[in-house]
Formats: sequence, C-alpha cells, structure tokens
Amino acid sequence: MKNIHFFAVLALVLLTTSCAFNKSFLNPIVFKKDLQKLVVNKTATDSMTILFSGTQHQPTFLDKNLEPVALEYSIESTMFKASGDYQLNGWMLKPKKEAVKATLIHFHGNGSNLLYQMKFVIPLVKKGYQVFIFDYSGFGFSEGKVNRNQLLMDGEDAIRYVKSRTDISGKPVFIHGMSYGGNLALCVAAKMQNEVDGIITEGAFSSHKDLASKGNRNKIMTRFFVKEMYASEQFVAQIKKPLLIIHSEDDAVILIINGERIFKNATTTKKSFLKIKGKHLEANASDLEKIDAAISNLVQ
Repeated sequence: MKNIHFFAVLALVLLTTSCAFNKSFLNPIVFKKDLQKLVVNKTATDSMTILFSGTQHQPTFLDKNLEPVALEYSIESTMFKASGDYQLNGWMLKPKKEAVKATLIHFHGNGSNLLYQMKFVIPLVKKGYQVFIFDYSGFGFSEGKVNRNQLLMDGEDAIRYVKSRTDISGKPVFIHGMSYGGNLALCVAAKMQNEVDGIITEGAFSSHKDLASKGNRNKIMTRFFVKEMYASEQFVAQIKKPLLIIHSEDDAVILIINGERIFKNATTTKKSFLKIKGKHLEANASDLEKIDAAISNLVQ
C-alpha cells in the first residue's frame, strides 16, 4: 500500500509540474478591446504613443511631442475570422519606397504580441517584402484562448486569410517563422504548403523538449516533464516546397543544434541552411543582405 501511495503522489506531482512547464511556453500580453492609447519606450527624455482606432484597432504612432511618426512603411490592421467563433488581429506591413518582392506570412515568437514583435520584421519590410504579422488566440487584440493546439489552427487561418487578399497576386508567398513561430510555422506548413511558395524559419527550435533542455537529449528528466504536442523536426519531413533554415551560431536562447536537426530531417529537394552570427533573432539587423539574397533565391 505504501508503494502504491508513493507512486500515486509521484504521478500527481509529475502531472502538475508538466502542466506548469507547458504553460511557460506561451507568454502573451493581452490588450483590452477598448484600448485606445498606449505609451511605450517611456524614458525621461523620450516616449512613443500609439493610438488605436475603430473596430480594426488601426494604429497611429506619435513621437514624444505627439506628432505623427513618419514611417517608411504602411500598416493596415484587420480583424479576420478564425476557425472558432472569434477573430484574430493582424497587420499587413507594406514598404513605401520599395516595390513589393514577395509576401511573408509571419509567425512571431511566444511572448508579448505583434506590436512588440514587429521590430523583428521591419528590416525585411524596408527591403521590399510585405509582411502579414498576426497575433495568436489570446495575444494582443486577438480573441480566443491561449494554448499550443489552438496556435496550429490560428496559423492555418492566417494563411487562408492572406491567400484571400487581392494585394498578394503575382508575387511569391512564403510562410516565415521566428523562434517559437519557426517551430509552429513548419508544423502548419506540413498541412498548408500547397498554399505557399516556400517556408523560411529563423532561430526555430526542433521540438518543445529540445527547447526545454537546450537541445541536450541527455537531460532525461527535464524532457520528461514536457508534453510534445508537435515538433518541427518531425513535420519538416512532410514538406516538399522550397525551405530556408536560418540560425545563428551565437544563439544562446535556441542553440544552433536545433536548426541543424530540422535541416537534417528535411526531405525537400530544395533546402538550404544559412548560418549567421549574432544574438537570437538579431540577424535581420546584422545579416540582412545575406537573408535577402537567400529569400530571393528560394523560388528561383
């Protein structure tokens, strides 16, 4: 009886601990539906104010003097229908000075929301890519509840929405995922690849277990606590479209071994691995020319 009691308690501890580990993967910042004003980057000498207007939560950026900020790109905010009975928020970012070369459907990381994640794709917008960045369920203004399975459906819904737009015709469309969004993008792409021309990831992890254990598969107990709902290193084998894996050898958040495992398991006849330098997700600033060239080569 004592042994049975011990194992019952152990199972309960493992179950509750596992739930705690899994909740830690997603860290959204939620915006209230009636949010109209937000002050960010507030310091003693500077700040930026963002005004949100209408049912689409269209943003307007103001400087410290409350004058409109002159952006090199346009932002169109939209609320689009998800598979459930709710809506997701997305922004289409378009370059003003460059002709549009391609459309990127961007899957952002696991934290905050699209407002704070957009900085990672702005360099690509300035290079001539129009980027649709959206918030997952329970992030920002997006409705619904946050959970890892729901994110898969959100990704599919975002692709369907973008494909329904008239302003993407005649140009290549790529799924583009960074960090957590890279893992998610590959898993979604396995089902939705016929809707796009290629898939690009940067700093993606190969599995949730690899993320938790820093890629060390000898950390058995750490990996045991994590429930693997979907792993990009497995789904990537189903992808037949052109694939670009970008990873920094200096990435201390998601080690490059993750990108190497994804690339090794990829079976598409056109795949490339771009090794870069710099911290996690800083490549669009430090190695933008390399990334631009690699994306341009993806469907040629």
